[in-house]
Amino acid sequence: MTESDWVSSVLSSINSWDKKHVVVSPDIDGILCASLICHTFDSKIVGAYDGRFLIVFDGFTSLDVKNALWLDHDISQPGIISIGQHLINHSDSDELPLRDSRSFNPNQFYNQTWKNSFKKGNLPEGGFDKYPFGTIHLLVEALNVSTPKRLTEHYHLLAHADGTWAVCNEHVENAKRWKKEMFPLGNSLIDYLISDYTKHEANWYAHKSLIQELSEWVDRSTAASVEAMDIPEWNRFRGNQSVKFNLTHWKKLDSGRPSNWMKKLCGLIDYISEKTNWSVNAPKVISEIHLGQILELGGSSQVLNGEFDNFMIREQIFSHAIVSGGCMRFTKNLLINDNSIISLKHIEIDTLV
Repeated sequence: MTESDWVSSVLSSINSWDKKHVVVSPDIDGILCASLICHTFDSKIVGAYDGRFLIVFDGFTSLDVKNALWLDHDISQPGIISIGQHLINHSDSDELPLRDSRSFNPNQFYNQTWKNSFKKGNLPEGGFDKYPFGTIHLLVEALNVSTPKRLTEHYHLLAHADGTWAVCNEHVENAKRWKKEMFPLGNSLIDYLISDYTKHEANWYAHKSLIQELSEWVDRSTAASVEAMDIPEWNRFRGNQSVKFNLTHWKKLDSGRPSNWMKKLCGLIDYISEKTNWSVNAPKVISEIHLGQILELGGSSQVLNGEFDNFMIREQIFSHAIVSGGCMRFTKNLLINDNSIISLKHIEIDTLV
C-alpha cells in the first residue's frame, strides 16, 4: 500500500460525514483533532466520550450525536463514523461487523492485531507493532496541514498528543517502520520525534513550559503499565493528557452553571484553539450525561481466533481498545438511536451534587 491509499481512506471517512458535528475525546489528541476539523469545516462539538461517559452539550439531539464524526474514537455501531488509532483487531480473520465501514483506523487498515502486538521491541522481520502516533498526525497529513515551527506551543502540542514523543523514543524501530509505511516522502515532525526531539535542551524547556500550562486542565496520571524512561529528566512529562470526568467533582448545577470538569474542558479547548490558530467554539453547557458499562478482557487467548466478531455481537460492544498484551477494555450498554440515547444509566443533571 502507498501513502495515497490510507490518505484516501481518511478523506473518504471525512467526505462520508455531513460536516456538521463532532464528538470529541476529552484529551490533548482528541481536542487537537476536533479543533482542526471544526476549523476546516466550520463544525460544532456536540459531545464528549471517554469510554465510560457520553456527555452531550448545548441541547444537541441524539441524531446530532449519531451523525457526528467521532474523533480519536473507535466506535462499533452502524451509522456512526469514527476516526481513531486504538488497536481493535483481535486476529487476522476479524471483520468487526458492528463497526461502520466508513470509519478509519490505521491498525485495522494495515491489519495490525492483538496477536502480533506488544512484542516489546522484538519485531519480526518486516513486521510492525501497534500504530505509534496520534490521531491528529493522521488528520494533519491527510488534510495537508503545514507543520508549525519548532519551539512553539503548537509544535509541542503535536509532539505531546497521545505521548507520541515518548513512544517514538521508546519504540524507535516500530516508529521508523510505521513512518516509512505511512509517510514515505517524510514527515518533519515524526522524523524529528524519532531522531532528535529528546536530545535537545531547548525542547525540554519548551515541553516543560507546555506541561505547566496544561496542568490547569489535565490530569497528571499515566497508565499503570508504563515503565520509567531511560531519560529520567523527561519522565515528568509522561501522562498529562486527559480532562478526567468524575462525578465526585461535580457541584450543584443551575441552568447556566457548568461543572468544574466543563470549565476545564472548555479551558483546554480555548487554549488549544489559541495556540494552533484552529478556530473552534467551546461548548457552553452540559445537557445530558449517559453512563456505559465498561469491562475488560484479560488477554487475547480468552477469545478463540475467529470468534471475536461473535463476541462483539454477543456483548453488543459499543467501543473497545486493546490497551496492552493482557487487557482489552470495552464498553457496552450504550446505543445511539435517531430519537434517543439508550445507556446503562441516564444521569439526571439536576440530581447531581
